[in-house]
Amino acid sequence: MSTDENSSSSSDNNKSDHFVRNCWSQVLDLAEQLRHKTEIQKTEYLLQYAFDIPPSNDRQTSLNHADNVKSFE
Repeated sequence: MSTDENSSSSSDNNKSDHFVRNCWSQVLDLAEQLRHKTEIQKTEYLLQYAFDIPPSNDRQTSLNHADNVKSFE
């Protein structure tokens, strides 16, 4: 093998290694995003279950309802 072929092969290996590292970095970032989203959903579910809190999109309605209930007390 000539020196040019070796350097070309080495360059291709470096590009390949960089591509693989970049792909793994993206995979790890996506896994971290999924873990974070799952943790938020789990916390939301546990709050709803433990305290009978409606989902976040209905919270304002429930707060208004709670204020009305307190006004009767």
